[in-house]
Amino acid sequence: MSVEFGMFAEREIVLGLWSVGGDWGPCDAEEAHALVVGAPGLGVRWVDTAPIYGRGAADRLLARALRELGADAPRVATKVGPRFEGDHPVCDLSPEHVRRDLEASLRRLGVEAVGLVQAHWPCERGTPLRETAEALQALVDEGKAEAWGLCNHGSASLRYGPASMQLPYSMMRRDIEHDGRLRACRHHGVPVLAYETLARGLLGGAYRTLPRLAPTDHRRRDPRFWGARFFHVAQRVALLRQASERWGVPVAALASGWVLARPGVRGVLVGARRLEQLRESVQARRVAGEPPWLATLDRIAASFGASAQASR
Repeated sequence: MSVEFGMFAEREIVLGLWSVGGDWGPCDAEEAHALVVGAPGLGVRWVDTAPIYGRGAADRLLARALRELGADAPRVATKVGPRFEGDHPVCDLSPEHVRRDLEASLRRLGVEAVGLVQAHWPCERGTPLRETAEALQALVDEGKAEAWGLCNHGSASLRYGPASMQLPYSMMRRDIEHDGRLRACRHHGVPVLAYETLARGLLGGAYRTLPRLAPTDHRRRDPRFWGARFFHVAQRVALLRQASERWGVPVAALASGWVLARPGVRGVLVGARRLEQLRESVQARRVAGEPPWLATLDRIAASFGASAQASR
């Protein structure tokens, strides 16, 4: 079942909750709660979560906000698949696990249905995607989700008719432009929801020197935060900072706005821990509508060259 673009507004800003799940170091629960409760007031209509974000912590935080917001709550996009075997998640997209995973999420969230359920990663247990797609569609037919989508899958997966495709895309991570996935999504009319638009914070403008990351911070394993690679990126971010000062727009909004303006991209996921950060990121909508700014940002994006890609 292919869902029309109307599911997502033009230039959709989606609040991603990975960073408040605890996998990026300690997070203040009250600030995170204020973030989610305040998101609709900034025009944010969707939040994106997943069972493995803090092993359910992001879901539990979101559940509290959903109760408080009631009818004003944003729509929820969640994911199914990864489960922990020891310290490492393994993606199981068998029909049985897909169903268990979503039903467990609904219980944690305290809702009967979500707006979008997505297969988080390609299956690592051998289940054909056709069977996964049928299982996801069955959950939609039962009213447990409005639509289903995919994350991190290849072009061939589009023949099963996902409502959306969530893929990493940023000024410094542009592989979907070159491996055919962005072109294929446009051909099939499947909207791309771009995540990691700030490269896990590297493009947010805050880091001028190597950050001291908490032992629990997922980014400690990301080579882009190591030595020479970090400083290569930092030199380019300095150009974004100059543009930010010239135009009066936050660096984070420039980086996400460039992605939001790319053909085929319907929305961008932005991570935040505090409402002030989200208030900056939503200005990406304005950036995406300024062709002269985008021309400058194109040149800055090209200057990143073959910057290091993050590992999963």
